Amino acid sequence: MPKSAFLAVLCCLPVFLSACADHSPGQNQPLPARRWMFLGLPDDQQRTIEQDNPNIDSRLRGIAIISKVELADYQEYQRQKQAGRISEEARHGDYIYYAIQTARDAGPAMVMVTARYKAVVAASPSDSRLIDR
Repeated sequence: MPKSAFLAVLCCLPVFLSACADHSPGQNQPLPARRWMFLGLPDDQQRTIEQDNPNIDSRLRGIAIISKVELADYQEYQRQKQAGRISEEARHGDYIYYAIQTARDAGPAMVMVTARYKAVVAASPSDSRLIDR
């Protein structure tokens, strides 16, 4: 092969390889949108005690230590906030997510349970202290 033909093939090789890479199956698929999670879980999931501690006493298995998110009205959120019961909160879109922790007597042990809620809230300047997470 003449030297000029070899150089021409060598120059075209990167273009050919990049063209193949761009058209390989599945490469140009959009990534799925990541679900927003409050306290590490999507709205429709709960966490049970044995998920955090697989060796837990069998009498405690099945206890939800973080609940699914329940819909609440904004007035209820304000009442819980005023009473100082909210342990965590975050603003996401048109919702304010909040959590209330309580101790539950589960027989052989006291268990901290986190109930999660969300309330529709209209955007206002007084809510600007809340951070999107």
